[in-house]
Amino acid sequence: MIEYRISTSNRIGQLLVAAIFSIGGIAIIVVAFHEPTLASALGMIVLAAFPIFIGVFFYLETTRLCLTIDDQSMTVKHAFNSRSILLDEIAGFRRGNKDGILVDLKSGDKPLLVPGTLERRMELLEWLQERYTDIDAERLKEVTDSVLENESLGLTREIRETRLNIARKLMVYGTSIVLFAVILIFALPGFFKTGTLLLLAVPWIAVGLTWYFKGILRLYISKTKPYPSLFIMVISAEMISLVAIIRQYDIYDYGRAFWISLLILSVLVLLIWAVGCRAAMAGEQNRPAILFFLFLTAVAYSYCLLIFSNCDQDHSTPQISRVEVSSKQINHGSKSTSYYLGLSPWGRFTEGESVTVSPSFYRSVNQGDSVSVYLNAGKWGIPWYQVHFTRN
Repeated sequence: MIEYRISTSNRIGQLLVAAIFSIGGIAIIVVAFHEPTLASALGMIVLAAFPIFIGVFFYLETTRLCLTIDDQSMTVKHAFNSRSILLDEIAGFRRGNKDGILVDLKSGDKPLLVPGTLERRMELLEWLQERYTDIDAERLKEVTDSVLENESLGLTREIRETRLNIARKLMVYGTSIVLFAVILIFALPGFFKTGTLLLLAVPWIAVGLTWYFKGILRLYISKTKPYPSLFIMVISAEMISLVAIIRQYDIYDYGRAFWISLLILSVLVLLIWAVGCRAAMAGEQNRPAILFFLFLTAVAYSYCLLIFSNCDQDHSTPQISRVEVSSKQINHGSKSTSYYLGLSPWGRFTEGESVTVSPSFYRSVNQGDSVSVYLNAGKWGIPWYQVHFTRN
């Protein structure tokens, strides 16, 4: 019998999580004994049950998690359950999320999930490869054979093989364009415009490449058809540009005209992208789902394009208001720190407004100081504002 337990690094990490939640729950119970009323004490004790349960779960999952393989079956044990399958019923295996392994069954039942936190993962993979079909490798081979045998993708097999290799390299290295833009935007604030323009160009580059490669490259990921995909590059570019634009520009009021413009532009972008990707989607059975995904992507892209062009190309004369700084706040995130100023009521913000500012701006003002709010009309009629500070 072969046995695989949780790896040392994962065991230490999960036990630490278990300890943190358990100690937190116990601390709440201790505080509960100092509450003035019985009702509030009972309420805190009930609240403490949640972190304590999480702590117990992580402890049991860490100590009980185990994969055992004998002559006839494979069994995975968790904190509160276990599942066994017969070795003769295994059809093959696939790679899952977070280094997990999915063991497919001939019956078509739900695959057995082997957690990625187990020790000796490479040894387990070698054991599986010796006995069963690597479904991921089989699907990749099917895609390769399909491309190499499709004469519409090139006159000779060598040309088609070269195009496939180039497409795979584009998938791997394409994200470097996005990473370069991230450096320009966040590490060098003076290059915000250049970096954002580069990010906004990425989806069009991806669509152009998808059209040029006649379906070898895709804008989506399919587990059953693992063609080279620019999905990660496009999504990364859109998410980063969205965050950068939201941080850079404060919209005063979107208005009905903005939402109508966003819908129209999104539909136009979707139509152009769909035409460019029609070769890739030709053999897909779930085309409606792909088009829906492209539409959501087009909406995010259109929002970024509208807001960026509206604010960057705005040459109107702003209305200036003097507003008092009512509060200051710093939020420390896991990867970044955000600086906020609370402003007293002005314009449509009858209860005040909180704005994100740069660290230097944050340090230059004190609570009670006055700042200038510049309200701009916007290139496309979407009003937006900026906050400036000048010492008297």
